[in-house]
Order: sequence, then C-alpha cells, then structure tokens
Amino acid sequence: MRVSVVVLNWNGAADLGHCLRALEGERTDALEEVIVVDNASEDDSCRLVREDFPWARLIASDSNLGCAGGRNLGWANAKGDIVLFVDSDAWVDPGCIKAVREAFASNHRLAVAGCVV
Repeated sequence: MRVSVVVLNWNGAADLGHCLRALEGERTDALEEVIVVDNASEDDSCRLVREDFPWARLIASDSNLGCAGGRNLGWANAKGDIVLFVDSDAWVDPGCIKAVREAFASNHRLAVAGCVV
C-alpha cells in the first residue's frame, strides 16, 4: 500500500514551503506522490512549488474550487492506494506517512482516518 498526499493550498506560500519540506523528509517507499492543488492563489505558491519542490506534482486550478472541490481534484488525480489530505499550513510529523500506511495495512475495515489537531 502506498500513500498519495494531497496538499490543498490557497495563497499559502508562507506556510507551504515548511509543509513540503516536512513531506520531502517522508519520501520513502511508503509515499507514492505528493500533489499540491493550488486553488487559484495570487501569491508565489505555484512558483515556489515549481522551483523549490519539483518532485511534487502541481495542479494549478484556474479558479478557487473551495476545500471540497480542491481535495476532490487532488483525489481524482492520485495514484496511491491511500490518499492523505493535508492543508498547506499543516505540520507533518516525521514518520507520518509510514504510520498512516501501517494503520490501513493492519486493519482492512479502516476506510477513513483523521488527524489530531
């Protein structure tokens, strides 16, 4: 089982770099891909992803699809067996991707999981 991470962003360049740096540290065999869905940001978010995080796939929407619409766009393009939704201002702890994969692998009845905020 491999995890696709969908990072939803709207004008979050100030936080997005931190989020993606944390996810870069999670690039192991458990991680299928990181998709950044940008909801028509007016800041440097798209440039940041293209230039500083070329390993992340950027989907730049022409319009703000909102939270659900942006996540659905990312989900529709995800290749992993598991999809983890992350907001651009989230702090991803080391080992997060491995823990998500292990939780789903150990319980086949598990379909949805949430995070501790």
